[in-house]
Amino acid sequence: MRGGGTATRRLTNLGSRAEYFSVRAIGFQQHRVRMTPVALRLAPGETATVRITITGPGGPTRLDDGWLVWRGARGSETRVPVAITR
Repeated sequence: MRGGGTATRRLTNLGSRAEYFSVRAIGFQQHRVRMTPVALRLAPGETATVRITITGPGGPTRLDDGWLVWRGARGSETRVPVAITR
């Protein structure tokens, strides 16, 4: 897809208690990265599907990178590196 695209990923609560999670994208310079939903609550072992939408310039030399940072309400943080290539 030229200029953007959408991907889905699954997020699972591996903890032993229910947890609220929120997500934000950081580090991207040339693209806008949005997640839906941006916050969710998962019971232990529960899995949710998250949609990642990327918009921005197309072309073969438009490399961009950053992280999706998931934060749990109890202070946990998971950084997922993302590289956008065309």
